[in-house]
Amino acid sequence: GSPPRQAARPEQAVHPSTHAQDERRVEGFTTIMKAAWPEPESAWADPAADQAFARLEAVVAEVRNIRATFRVPVKEKMTLLVQGRQGTELLTQHAAIIQRLGAVQELTIQNKIDRPSGSVVSHLGAQEGFDSWDLIVPLAGLVDLAIERQRIEKELKALESRAQAKKM
Repeated sequence: GSPPRQAARPEQAVHPSTHAQDERRVEGFTTIMKAAWPEPESAWADPAADQAFARLEAVVAEVRNIRATFRVPVKEKMTLLVQGRQGTELLTQHAAIIQRLGAVQELTIQNKIDRPSGSVVSHLGAQEGFDSWDLIVPLAGLVDLAIERQRIEKELKALESRAQAKKM
């Protein structure tokens, strides 16, 4: 058999070397574990792409928030209606991403949309390159609106009770 292994002293287990030179080398190779984080090249900066990504991210986040708030199961695909003018071509270009990440079946983008009964609206404010958009999700068929109303009323009563208790 092989000789029994000696347990490492506590300081060796946490930090086996006290030499800075040894910390950067592992079996003869320089390691990136101790290297400084690389600085991005200024030529790589693309503020327009950053703004477009942030807007797409906001759309997907709002769709997911609506889904979570109204407890719409992920397996249920939703319809998303977007009312807006400036910058909406971004949604057309990246419709597949929105549909995949937001579990959206149908995406409609128009300057003016009549809000369907039983729908919820989330407003995205204007930002550079984009005017304000309204994200409209019809909940009919996805959520039992009567049960949802009861849930919200119950939650409201609980919040009112807590507010009254704090006043006393």
